[in-house]
Amino acid sequence: MDDRTTRLIRNLTRHAPWRLVACLALVLVVHVALSSTRQGLRPPNIEEPMWHLSQIPKQFGNWEGEDRELDPRVFRKLDAEEVVNREYQDKARRTVAFHCAYFNKYDEGAFHNPSTCLRAAGYQKVTSEPMTLEVADQASVSVGFAIWEREGERVMVVHWYRLGEDVVLNRWQLGWARVKLAGSEKWPVLIKVLLQLPVEPEDWEDDKQRLQEFAGHAYQAIDNLCREPNSESPTE
Repeated sequence: MDDRTTRLIRNLTRHAPWRLVACLALVLVVHVALSSTRQGLRPPNIEEPMWHLSQIPKQFGNWEGEDRELDPRVFRKLDAEEVVNREYQDKARRTVAFHCAYFNKYDEGAFHNPSTCLRAAGYQKVTSEPMTLEVADQASVSVGFAIWEREGERVMVVHWYRLGEDVVLNRWQLGWARVKLAGSEKWPVLIKVLLQLPVEPEDWEDDKQRLQEFAGHAYQAIDNLCREPNSESPTE
């Protein structure tokens, strides 16, 4: 902390009530703690996975997928190690855009989140809330759900990041996941998942249920991949 900050705090607390002094002291402690641990929260070494994202199945229940090129309007230049971009379609011909990438540079991965990418593509957020996924052999998982709009077009978006055993939705949660890894010799890659489904006004609830079901399949597939690090042959 520099001399200017120290003088400012001293002046503010000279005649301040004790509650304000206590709050400022807490802020100071947090500031010093974060500053001193910043280096420790950086990965010393990244453990490269033995699997590839291309091994994610192209069939989830009634959904069948095909690889697609990245949409430059939505997904800006990524500094990712590997990326998979697909479209999955069910028997009702509803289509989910599936984007998955993993990063060795955590901050770069966290930057490419729905708020950044979709706003850059001209979308505005309409609403957002957590979405619960029921995953086999696990407790329920909470992921991010939002509706975005651009020029009258609305899309439903689900996203999450995975760092080791932790599922995170924002930089704050990613920071805590890093704290849990502090002291480990090797850290895992950061995996990002983004799902997008165009909204049909008359089928809003059905579309949300479809996307929730699809997200559960996608989460399970990625979880299986992460738990089978020696698998090298693509799974269709």
